[in-house]
Amino acid sequence: MLVLIANVSWAQPEIFGGTDNSLLKPLKSGLEFESTVTGFIGLDYIIPFKNKTELKLGSFLGRKRSVEGTSLKYNNTYVSLFSNYHFALGDKLSFNLGPQYSILIESYTLNGAVKDDLKGYENYLSLNTGFEYRLQKNLNIGIIYEAPLFNSQLASWPSFKIKIGVVIDKNFFAVDRKRKVNTKAAVKITELNKSALIVSLNSYKNKIDTYRKHGNEKMARLIESKRDQKNKELISAFNNYFDFCPVYFFYNSDSKKIKEKDFSNVFLNSDLQKDNTIKFDYDEFLIGQLGYTLTDTSQVYGYGDVYKNGYNSAAGYTKSATIESDLGHYGFNIKNQNFEFIAHPFPSFTSAYFAFIRIKDEKLVKRLNKRLYKFLIEN
Repeated sequence: MLVLIANVSWAQPEIFGGTDNSLLKPLKSGLEFESTVTGFIGLDYIIPFKNKTELKLGSFLGRKRSVEGTSLKYNNTYVSLFSNYHFALGDKLSFNLGPQYSILIESYTLNGAVKDDLKGYENYLSLNTGFEYRLQKNLNIGIIYEAPLFNSQLASWPSFKIKIGVVIDKNFFAVDRKRKVNTKAAVKITELNKSALIVSLNSYKNKIDTYRKHGNEKMARLIESKRDQKNKELISAFNNYFDFCPVYFFYNSDSKKIKEKDFSNVFLNSDLQKDNTIKFDYDEFLIGQLGYTLTDTSQVYGYGDVYKNGYNSAAGYTKSATIESDLGHYGFNIKNQNFEFIAHPFPSFTSAYFAFIRIKDEKLVKRLNKRLYKFLIEN
């Protein structure tokens, strides 16, 4: 039985359980009794505060027992409500303190096989104090001393619990989610091997048009010349060193047409001219682009997590959420048909740098081709 005290959407639930070593004082008995170890289980909500402190509000179902000899046993069953404030003593260790109110559910004595209901036991108030240690991100262990206060039938010592708690947060099922992401990645690599990669090339259309609009033809032609040289080098690298799947090229100024699957007059030949004779007969494809990527590609992202608003339909290009000064995140990116980054572990990013040295497009494409084949074989 679990008693839920609140549904606090911004707090983290914790399921916990453990052992309770306590001595229940029998009423009106002159016999000598011994403490016993019982179990308990409960649920609380962790409410974080500043300076690594937190408040835990919760409840648990537990028992208190005492034993005389081998046959006479007293047994009380409670539902306890508690509030503990945790003071951080380090990154993983905390000291906790707070009140507990226990509500009696059942009270009886066993004398051999005979069970008799007891009268006179009451609800009681106690004070909890102890320490808690975080073994892992979602796993806590603690020791709690329960000091009885008003209306208690507990001896002051021993009365302590050993507790293990499991925090249920949004990453608790990350293993299952990762397995699902791995499956999606395996499907994507198989699709790519049987379909095509469409590579987006920088057109610098807006920049070139702006220079021409202001009469600076020299600068417009200079940008075109440098653009054509870089794009031809990349096309040549793919033609010579990439055989994982067919490759097509388009200017990023036509990204809107690609996203809408309008393939008329968009694909470029090796001279960077739009060529209507280039036919595209694939229903499935992925998008490739040389540029900046996520600042942390090791994280598990869904297809829509990063690029939900990355497509600029008015300007006809995509913007990457990046820190462009970080050379480690510049390379060749592979995205899905909606220009969204594909979740790890799909090899959606291949760095264009070795240490601080920019590698040639030929080596970059070779590395990309090898990584795709390796991932296909392993999955």
